[in-house]
Amino acid sequence: MLLFHRLLKPFACSLKMELNKFYSANIYFFSSVLTSLINKEIVYGFGFRRHFLLTAIQSTVIATLSFCIMMKTGEKIKASSARRWLPTAGFLGAMIVSNMKALYYFDVSLYTLYKNGSIILVALLEQYCFGRRISPIGYGAFVIMICSSWTAEFGSRNSAVGYAWMATNIFATTAYVLHLKMLMDQNRSKIESVFYTNLLTIPILGILSSVLEREVKESHLRAPVLLLVAASSATALITAYSAAWTLKTLSSTAYSMLGASNKLCLSGAAIFWFNETRSPLKLLSLGIGVISGFVYSYDTSRQK
Repeated sequence: MLLFHRLLKPFACSLKMELNKFYSANIYFFSSVLTSLINKEIVYGFGFRRHFLLTAIQSTVIATLSFCIMMKTGEKIKASSARRWLPTAGFLGAMIVSNMKALYYFDVSLYTLYKNGSIILVALLEQYCFGRRISPIGYGAFVIMICSSWTAEFGSRNSAVGYAWMATNIFATTAYVLHLKMLMDQNRSKIESVFYTNLLTIPILGILSSVLEREVKESHLRAPVLLLVAASSATALITAYSAAWTLKTLSSTAYSMLGASNKLCLSGAAIFWFNETRSPLKLLSLGIGVISGFVYSYDTSRQK
Protein backbone atom coordinates (compact mmCIF):
# COMPACT_ATOMS: atom_id res chain seq x y z
CA MET A 1 0.00 0.00 0.00
CA LEU A 2 2.85 2.38 0.88
CA LEU A 3 4.59 1.55 -2.41
CA PHE A 4 1.36 2.21 -4.30
CA HIS A 5 1.04 5.59 -2.54
CA ARG A 6 4.61 6.54 -3.46
CA LEU A 7 4.02 5.63 -7.09
CA LEU A 8 0.87 7.74 -7.28
CA LYS A 9 2.29 10.77 -5.43
CA PRO A 10 4.20 12.29 -8.42
CA PHE A 11 1.13 11.82 -10.61
CA ALA A 12 -1.11 13.48 -8.01
CA CYS A 13 1.27 16.45 -7.67
CA SER A 14 1.46 16.84 -11.45
CA LEU A 15 -2.34 16.67 -11.74
CA LYS A 16 -2.75 19.27 -8.99
CA MET A 17 -0.32 21.62 -10.76
CA GLU A 18 -2.11 21.26 -14.09
CA LEU A 19 -5.50 21.85 -12.45
CA ASN A 20 -4.10 24.98 -10.77
CA LYS A 21 -2.99 26.30 -14.16
CA PHE A 22 -6.34 25.45 -15.75
CA TYR A 23 -8.50 27.01 -13.03
CA SER A 24 -6.36 30.14 -12.54
CA ALA A 25 -6.16 30.91 -16.27
CA ASN A 26 -9.87 30.36 -16.92
CA ILE A 27 -11.07 32.25 -13.84
CA TYR A 28 -8.79 35.17 -14.75
CA PHE A 29 -9.92 35.15 -18.37
CA PHE A 30 -13.67 35.06 -17.77
CA SER A 31 -13.69 37.40 -14.75
CA SER A 32 -11.59 40.01 -16.59
CA VAL A 33 -13.87 39.84 -19.64
CA LEU A 34 -16.95 40.22 -17.44
CA THR A 35 -15.38 43.14 -15.53
CA SER A 36 -14.51 44.94 -18.76
CA LEU A 37 -18.00 44.43 -20.21
CA ILE A 38 -19.68 45.74 -17.04
CA ASN A 39 -17.34 48.76 -16.96
CA LYS A 40 -18.07 49.46 -20.63
CA GLU A 41 -21.81 49.33 -19.88
CA ILE A 42 -21.33 51.79 -16.98
CA VAL A 43 -19.24 54.21 -19.04
CA TYR A 44 -21.01 54.01 -22.41
CA GLY A 45 -24.44 52.61 -21.61
CA PHE A 46 -25.18 54.91 -18.65
CA GLY A 47 -22.79 57.74 -19.54
CA PHE A 48 -20.78 57.62 -16.29
CA ARG A 49 -17.81 59.80 -17.26
CA ARG A 50 -15.71 59.81 -14.08
CA HIS A 51 -13.45 56.94 -15.09
CA PHE A 52 -10.79 57.51 -12.43
CA LEU A 53 -13.47 57.67 -9.73
CA LEU A 54 -14.94 54.40 -10.99
CA THR A 55 -11.54 52.70 -10.76
CA ALA A 56 -10.90 54.26 -7.33
CA ILE A 57 -14.22 52.88 -6.04
CA GLN A 58 -13.34 49.43 -7.36
CA SER A 59 -9.89 49.58 -5.74
CA THR A 60 -11.45 50.68 -2.43
CA VAL A 61 -13.94 47.80 -2.45
CA ILE A 62 -11.21 45.30 -3.40
CA ALA A 63 -8.82 46.59 -0.71
CA THR A 64 -11.59 46.47 1.93
CA LEU A 65 -12.67 42.92 1.09
CA SER A 66 -9.10 41.64 0.86
CA PHE A 67 -8.35 43.32 4.22
CA CYS A 68 -11.24 41.37 5.79
CA ILE A 69 -9.88 38.14 4.29
CA MET A 70 -6.39 38.90 5.63
CA MET A 71 -7.79 39.52 9.11
CA LYS A 72 -9.69 36.24 8.99
CA THR A 73 -6.64 34.26 7.85
CA GLY A 74 -4.34 35.95 10.37
CA GLU A 75 -2.10 37.78 7.89
CA LYS A 76 -0.56 40.94 9.35
CA ILE A 77 -0.44 44.38 7.76
CA LYS A 78 3.19 45.52 7.68
CA ALA A 79 4.83 48.75 6.54
CA SER A 80 7.68 46.70 5.08
CA SER A 81 5.20 44.79 2.92
CA ALA A 82 3.63 48.05 1.74
CA ARG A 83 7.07 49.33 0.70
CA ARG A 84 7.71 46.08 -1.16
CA TRP A 85 4.47 46.43 -3.14
CA LEU A 86 4.79 50.20 -3.73
CA PRO A 87 6.57 49.90 -7.13
CA THR A 88 3.93 47.42 -8.35
CA ALA A 89 1.15 49.79 -7.27
CA GLY A 90 2.96 52.67 -9.00
CA PHE A 91 3.20 50.69 -12.24
CA LEU A 92 -0.49 49.76 -11.92
CA GLY A 93 -1.46 53.41 -11.42
CA ALA A 94 0.63 54.47 -14.43
CA MET A 95 -0.96 51.68 -16.47
CA ILE A 96 -4.50 52.79 -15.59
CA VAL A 97 -3.86 56.49 -16.27
CA SER A 98 -2.02 55.95 -19.57
CA ASN A 99 -4.69 53.43 -20.60
CA MET A 100 -7.41 56.08 -20.25
CA LYS A 101 -5.35 58.68 -22.13
CA ALA A 102 -4.31 56.31 -24.94
CA LEU A 103 -7.93 55.29 -25.52
CA TYR A 104 -8.82 58.97 -25.92
CA TYR A 105 -6.30 59.46 -28.74
CA PHE A 106 -6.66 56.10 -30.53
CA ASP A 107 -9.50 54.04 -31.93
CA VAL A 108 -10.01 50.84 -29.95
CA SER A 109 -8.69 48.61 -32.74
CA LEU A 110 -5.49 50.62 -33.22
CA TYR A 111 -5.06 50.85 -29.45
CA THR A 112 -5.36 47.05 -29.24
CA LEU A 113 -2.75 46.65 -31.97
CA TYR A 114 -0.14 48.66 -30.09
CA LYS A 115 -1.19 47.22 -26.72
CA ASN A 116 -0.63 43.67 -27.94
CA GLY A 117 2.90 44.73 -28.87
CA SER A 118 3.63 44.61 -25.13
CA ILE A 119 3.44 40.79 -25.39
CA ILE A 120 6.68 40.80 -27.38
CA LEU A 121 8.31 43.15 -24.87
CA VAL A 122 7.24 40.95 -21.94
CA ALA A 123 8.55 37.83 -23.71
CA LEU A 124 11.94 39.43 -24.43
CA LEU A 125 12.36 40.79 -20.91
CA GLU A 126 11.19 37.49 -19.41
CA GLN A 127 14.01 35.75 -21.26
CA TYR A 128 16.47 38.25 -19.80
CA CYS A 129 15.05 38.41 -16.24
CA PHE A 130 13.84 34.84 -15.68
CA GLY A 131 15.81 32.85 -18.25
CA ARG A 132 12.69 31.52 -19.95
CA ARG A 133 13.19 30.72 -23.64
CA ILE A 134 10.48 31.36 -26.22
CA SER A 135 10.37 29.05 -29.23
CA PRO A 136 9.97 30.30 -32.83
CA ILE A 137 6.42 28.90 -32.80
CA GLY A 138 5.69 30.97 -29.69
CA TYR A 139 6.94 34.14 -31.37
CA GLY A 140 4.85 33.19 -34.40
CA ALA A 141 1.77 33.12 -32.17
CA PHE A 142 2.61 36.62 -30.89
CA VAL A 143 2.94 37.96 -34.44
CA ILE A 144 -0.39 36.38 -35.44
CA MET A 145 -2.05 37.93 -32.36
CA ILE A 146 -0.69 41.37 -33.29
CA CYS A 147 -1.87 40.92 -36.89
CA SER A 148 -5.34 40.08 -35.60
CA SER A 149 -5.56 43.59 -34.14
CA TRP A 150 -4.86 45.30 -37.47
CA THR A 151 -8.42 46.50 -38.02
CA ALA A 152 -7.94 50.21 -37.43
CA GLU A 153 -8.67 53.09 -39.69
CA PHE A 154 -5.61 55.29 -39.71
CA GLY A 155 -7.51 58.54 -40.29
CA SER A 156 -8.30 58.92 -36.59
CA ARG A 157 -6.89 61.61 -34.33
CA ASN A 158 -3.39 60.27 -33.77
CA SER A 159 -0.79 62.72 -32.51
CA ALA A 160 2.63 62.74 -30.88
CA VAL A 161 0.89 63.10 -27.50
CA GLY A 162 -1.21 60.01 -28.22
CA TYR A 163 1.83 57.96 -29.18
CA ALA A 164 3.60 59.15 -26.02
CA TRP A 165 0.70 57.93 -23.87
CA MET A 166 0.60 54.65 -25.78
CA ALA A 167 4.34 54.08 -25.25
CA THR A 168 3.91 54.91 -21.56
CA ASN A 169 1.09 52.39 -21.30
CA ILE A 170 3.11 49.62 -22.97
CA PHE A 171 6.10 50.12 -20.68
CA ALA A 172 3.93 50.52 -17.55
CA THR A 173 2.01 47.33 -18.40
CA THR A 174 5.24 45.40 -19.01
CA ALA A 175 6.82 46.68 -15.79
CA TYR A 176 3.67 45.85 -13.80
CA VAL A 177 3.44 42.28 -15.12
CA LEU A 178 7.13 41.49 -14.63
CA HIS A 179 7.37 43.10 -11.17
CA LEU A 180 4.24 41.28 -10.02
CA LYS A 181 5.65 38.02 -11.41
CA MET A 182 8.94 38.61 -9.55
CA LEU A 183 7.14 39.13 -6.23
CA MET A 184 4.83 36.15 -6.74
CA ASP A 185 7.89 33.96 -7.42
CA GLN A 186 9.10 34.98 -3.93
CA ASN A 187 6.10 33.12 -2.48
CA ARG A 188 4.13 36.24 -1.61
CA SER A 189 0.50 35.40 -0.90
CA LYS A 190 -2.13 36.09 -3.53
CA ILE A 191 -4.39 38.05 -1.18
CA GLU A 192 -1.41 40.18 -0.08
CA SER A 193 -0.76 41.19 -3.69
CA VAL A 194 -4.42 42.11 -4.17
CA PHE A 195 -4.60 44.15 -0.95
CA TYR A 196 -1.45 46.25 -1.25
CA THR A 197 -1.60 46.99 -4.99
CA ASN A 198 -5.19 48.22 -4.74
CA LEU A 199 -4.73 50.06 -1.43
CA LEU A 200 -1.71 51.99 -2.70
CA THR A 201 -3.40 53.02 -5.97
CA ILE A 202 -6.43 54.58 -4.23
CA PRO A 203 -4.66 57.91 -3.42
CA ILE A 204 -3.33 58.15 -6.99
CA LEU A 205 -6.76 57.60 -8.54
CA GLY A 206 -8.49 59.82 -5.97
CA ILE A 207 -6.18 62.76 -6.70
CA LEU A 208 -6.54 62.29 -10.46
CA SER A 209 -10.33 62.16 -10.17
CA SER A 210 -10.51 65.31 -8.00
CA VAL A 211 -8.16 67.25 -10.32
CA LEU A 212 -9.15 66.03 -13.78
CA GLU A 213 -12.81 65.12 -13.30
CA ARG A 214 -14.11 67.82 -10.95
CA GLU A 215 -16.04 69.53 -13.77
CA VAL A 216 -17.91 66.33 -14.67
CA LYS A 217 -21.55 66.34 -13.58
CA GLU A 218 -22.90 63.35 -11.67
CA SER A 219 -26.38 63.33 -13.25
CA HIS A 220 -25.92 59.70 -14.27
CA LEU A 221 -25.18 58.32 -10.78
CA ARG A 222 -28.43 56.37 -10.42
CA ALA A 223 -29.38 53.14 -8.66
CA PRO A 224 -28.67 50.89 -11.70
CA VAL A 225 -25.21 52.46 -12.00
CA LEU A 226 -24.47 51.84 -8.32
CA LEU A 227 -25.61 48.24 -8.72
CA LEU A 228 -23.31 47.76 -11.73
CA VAL A 229 -20.41 49.42 -9.87
CA ALA A 230 -20.90 46.93 -7.02
CA ALA A 231 -20.99 44.05 -9.52
CA SER A 232 -17.88 45.26 -11.35
CA SER A 233 -16.05 45.66 -8.02
CA ALA A 234 -16.84 42.05 -7.14
CA THR A 235 -15.66 40.74 -10.51
CA ALA A 236 -12.60 43.03 -10.34
CA LEU A 237 -11.69 41.43 -7.00
CA ILE A 238 -11.87 37.97 -8.59
CA THR A 239 -9.79 39.25 -11.52
CA ALA A 240 -7.11 40.75 -9.25
CA TYR A 241 -6.87 37.56 -7.16
CA SER A 242 -6.84 35.23 -10.18
CA ALA A 243 -4.21 37.44 -11.89
CA ALA A 244 -1.83 36.85 -8.98
CA TRP A 245 -2.78 33.15 -8.98
CA THR A 246 -2.11 32.93 -12.73
CA LEU A 247 1.33 34.53 -12.39
CA LYS A 248 2.15 31.99 -9.66
CA THR A 249 1.40 29.08 -11.99
CA LEU A 250 2.18 30.45 -15.47
CA SER A 251 4.84 32.61 -17.09
CA SER A 252 4.52 36.37 -17.60
CA THR A 253 4.30 35.75 -21.36
CA ALA A 254 1.40 33.31 -20.97
CA TYR A 255 -0.32 35.85 -18.71
CA SER A 256 0.12 38.53 -21.40
CA MET A 257 -1.28 36.19 -24.05
CA LEU A 258 -4.33 35.69 -21.83
CA GLY A 259 -4.70 39.47 -21.73
CA ALA A 260 -4.54 39.64 -25.52
CA SER A 261 -7.13 36.84 -25.79
CA ASN A 262 -9.25 38.80 -23.33
CA LYS A 263 -9.27 41.78 -25.71
CA LEU A 264 -10.11 39.47 -28.60
CA CYS A 265 -13.11 38.09 -26.72
CA LEU A 266 -14.16 41.64 -25.78
CA SER A 267 -14.08 42.68 -29.42
CA GLY A 268 -16.32 39.75 -30.30
CA ALA A 269 -18.70 40.42 -27.41
CA ALA A 270 -18.89 44.13 -28.23
CA ILE A 271 -20.11 43.32 -31.75
CA PHE A 272 -23.23 41.64 -30.34
CA TRP A 273 -23.67 43.32 -26.93
CA PHE A 274 -23.06 46.94 -28.00
CA ASN A 275 -24.15 46.53 -31.65
CA GLU A 276 -20.81 47.59 -33.09
CA THR A 277 -20.25 47.42 -36.84
CA ARG A 278 -19.73 43.90 -38.18
CA SER A 279 -17.28 44.60 -40.98
CA PRO A 280 -15.62 41.65 -42.77
CA LEU A 281 -12.19 42.95 -41.69
CA LYS A 282 -13.18 42.94 -38.02
CA LEU A 283 -14.62 39.42 -38.24
CA LEU A 284 -11.47 38.27 -40.05
CA SER A 285 -9.30 39.73 -37.30
CA LEU A 286 -11.27 37.78 -34.68
CA GLY A 287 -10.67 34.56 -36.62
CA ILE A 288 -6.93 35.29 -36.89
CA GLY A 289 -6.82 35.96 -33.15
CA VAL A 290 -8.43 32.58 -32.42
CA ILE A 291 -5.77 30.91 -34.60
CA SER A 292 -3.00 32.64 -32.62
CA GLY A 293 -4.45 31.24 -29.39
CA PHE A 294 -4.43 27.71 -30.80
CA VAL A 295 -0.83 28.13 -32.03
CA TYR A 296 0.36 29.32 -28.62
CA SER A 297 -1.54 26.51 -26.84
CA TYR A 298 0.06 23.97 -29.18
CA ASP A 299 3.53 25.40 -28.52
CA THR A 300 2.95 25.32 -24.76
CA SER A 301 1.79 21.68 -24.77
CA ARG A 302 4.64 20.71 -27.10
CA GLN A 303 7.25 21.97 -24.61
CA LYS A 304 5.87 20.00 -21.65
